[in-house]
Amino acid sequence: MLAAVDSAVALGADLVEVDVRRRADGVAAVGHDLVDHDSPTLAHVIEHLGDRAALHLDLKEPDPHATIVAEAVGALGPDRVVVTTSEDADVPAIRTWATGHAPGLLVGLSTSRRVVHGRWTGRAGARIASWLPRTRMRRSGADLVVSHHLLARWWLARWAAKRGLPLLVWTVDEDTDLRRWLNDPRATIVTTNRPARALELRGVAEGG
Repeated sequence: MLAAVDSAVALGADLVEVDVRRRADGVAAVGHDLVDHDSPTLAHVIEHLGDRAALHLDLKEPDPHATIVAEAVGALGPDRVVVTTSEDADVPAIRTWATGHAPGLLVGLSTSRRVVHGRWTGRAGARIASWLPRTRMRRSGADLVVSHHLLARWWLARWAAKRGLPLLVWTVDEDTDLRRWLNDPRATIVTTNRPARALELRGVAEGG
């Protein structure tokens, strides 16, 4: 993980994304799927990042009291942290905290809603909510739209722009898609697994 942070920063990435979960001991740690005592803590990653880039904090578990967010903002400042979550109820809680502690913090609701495993009704409901997120966005009060790039292309980028909301699109890896979104003024943040290629294609028109 620390090597990936170094690589992204060295390439000139503006924002470094980390997936955050709690270990069994309650400590916030960084890991895409699972975390354990060998996983780097969020505090360690933040210290390692220093002032070299901003941090995209993707919360993979609920943070209803904004304790994880507070840890990141306390170390980096609200202007160097972006928060995303698929937990609808967490967005207003984090935004309420930010009102008093971190004005201007961007808090986004991901259109990819967390699935209730083992229940087909839960899975179906999550899928519908992911593709038709407007009601969720309005109810949560999110001030950042977080969308899969295909959904954004079909209609959600237009919806966000009409409401003056910034847009984060994920995960954009194909050259054609990178050209499109890196040069689309509606996209505030483009998330990719290929930062080197993204930086090469920034400013290169689609089809160029």
